[in-house]
Amino acid sequence: MRNYRRYNLFLKSVFALSLLAVCIGFVLQPVPALARTLKTLVVPDRAQSHMQPEIFYAFKTSANRSTVEKDLTMKFSIFNPYLTTEPSGRQKSILKDLEAGRDLVVETKKNLNKGASLFEVLMATIKANPDSPLAKARDEIASMMKDYSLLIIESTGVTVLHPIFYNPEVNTLEVGYATSEDVSDTLYGLFFLDAALNQGKPIFGTCHGAQLGYLYAGGGITRLFPGKTDWEVRPLYARTNPFGGPIEVWNISHLLNARNLEDSTEYSMLKYPLPNMFKKGAEFSQAFINKDFNHTLGMTEPIPVTEDFTVLSFHPLSLKKGLTDNFEIKTEVPGYPQVQNTNREMFNKIFRRGIIVDLFHYKTLFGFQYHPQYTYDELQTSYIFDFLVSKAAEYKE
Repeated sequence: MRNYRRYNLFLKSVFALSLLAVCIGFVLQPVPALARTLKTLVVPDRAQSHMQPEIFYAFKTSANRSTVEKDLTMKFSIFNPYLTTEPSGRQKSILKDLEAGRDLVVETKKNLNKGASLFEVLMATIKANPDSPLAKARDEIASMMKDYSLLIIESTGVTVLHPIFYNPEVNTLEVGYATSEDVSDTLYGLFFLDAALNQGKPIFGTCHGAQLGYLYAGGGITRLFPGKTDWEVRPLYARTNPFGGPIEVWNISHLLNARNLEDSTEYSMLKYPLPNMFKKGAEFSQAFINKDFNHTLGMTEPIPVTEDFTVLSFHPLSLKKGLTDNFEIKTEVPGYPQVQNTNREMFNKIFRRGIIVDLFHYKTLFGFQYHPQYTYDELQTSYIFDFLVSKAAEYKE
């Protein structure tokens, strides 16, 4: 009987130890990581209440197939204080403060020293006056940006970069094609850039967004041709694509582009090398992207001089002073009878040829003058968005 009791006690001890081992093993099992959502803030044209579907598709697709983090998803929020329906009234309040500060922008520009940056002087004034409307708008935008991992500033159709910020001769709110609303829009674009850069958040800026970033970094913005549309003849310029793409026929109406002369809404295929930064490896040494353009302003000299700024590529028509375009076609252009000497001469007469940047990297900002989202599934354009999503995924609070 005594042996039986000892044996029974032994069995109970073994069972208890086994159960304890199972429990410990269960506790020590790695807990599966929860799928992460990258909250993204999008600044569109003020006439749009939604983000561009091509940009939505590009980022969502790259996030879904991300190899950096499994089950990565993205959630987008829109900042447009003109069309917002948010119940808190936060965006409307920011716009009200920006509107209240527009007179200070004009006053500051009128007293600006030659060569000084209007935005840098405004930021110094804001710092010295923390209770001013512009200081309140800047602080509220910085607070809002803390909730997001990525900032997107889109291309625009109505909103423009107001020339009071880059043209030394402009010191009024209403000038030519620009309005007082453009001053507010330029300010909140610059404030969002300032917040995201200070917080170390990655930024995708395309066209308007790139120009804002270039201005913020200290670069020069120039209107590439006069704001006139009734030319004596249509300004046209033909050149051979250096990388085997179709002949490029550039034309100027109210915009500069190289699209179909009969239908300017048809996207062109300007085949140029994918910058090394976005390449995944040696197997993509021959990777290409499409440099489709449709704009009036150029990111020109001076190019920002700082270790945080790198030019990744130049505009196809970029040309250093004193040099000639070796790819210009000066004879008849096959398939384009519209390109005559008179058209070519008009183009060369009105186009301000010089250094023109079309893609740069500044701290956490990637600024594209062109629109890579339109050709996500063509060439190797998608690798740009794979790269940007990986940068956003790397950001940790």
